[in-house]
Amino acid sequence: MSNDIKILGYRALIPNSTYGKKAKRLINQLARKETPSTEIIQLFKFTYPRVEDIIRAIQKEICDCNLRYHPEDAGKEVAGIIMDDKKVTLEDMMDYVKQFVPTPYRYGETYLEVINGTLTNEILECNKEEIKVKGNVAYGRLLHHTTKLNHLLISIRLNEWYSLPDRSEIESNLKRGVGCCDLFFINGSLDENTVNKIRLVYSAINPSEKIKKIENVSSRMLSLYAAIILSHMFQNLNKNEFNSQTNPFMN
Repeated sequence: MSNDIKILGYRALIPNSTYGKKAKRLINQLARKETPSTEIIQLFKFTYPRVEDIIRAIQKEICDCNLRYHPEDAGKEVAGIIMDDKKVTLEDMMDYVKQFVPTPYRYGETYLEVINGTLTNEILECNKEEIKVKGNVAYGRLLHHTTKLNHLLISIRLNEWYSLPDRSEIESNLKRGVGCCDLFFINGSLDENTVNKIRLVYSAINPSEKIKKIENVSSRMLSLYAAIILSHMFQNLNKNEFNSQTNPFMN
């Protein structure tokens, strides 16, 4: 559509989400030869979950697991049991959550996230069925697990009107070597390539109303953080350290 987001020099692989262009050939280490590649840019937005929301998601997952694997307990209010011990405060559980989800993000704030990396065309071809079914989720998985070259993640906090902040503020910080602050967070090189990517995205999302077209993955992020903490909990269980001192959810 004519009002879809367009990124200069890139073709839309998935409108308003995933974009690609021909990249420099990468070296295939096994075959010891250059291979055609595609540079990918992904856009999505999310509201960083509050700790209370993560706690509820963990409790729901524990309750759902209990109902799936222990149907004899189906009549018990498992989530309530987890919360009802008066010795465990909300602050206890919040502290427990925060130690596993260290973050530069502000709880409850909304961010635009830009992911940039290069994939070989061979990888894209081998995963074309997954891409066909799962779309931007498949591209995201491939970027996360296979991209080693020039991987870049840019998170920009949207203002109270859900618009991008003044670009000059970001560029001013980058010039001073600041890659993480209240306004934005960058995982990658603080070089001219990063500045150019930011300029591309700002030009593409102009006017800022176009942000509404970008997929909101807040629920997916909430599930991810809950899964991270549950994983730690079960690791502790396997180490016989799963007790009330280490895990306030199970008091």
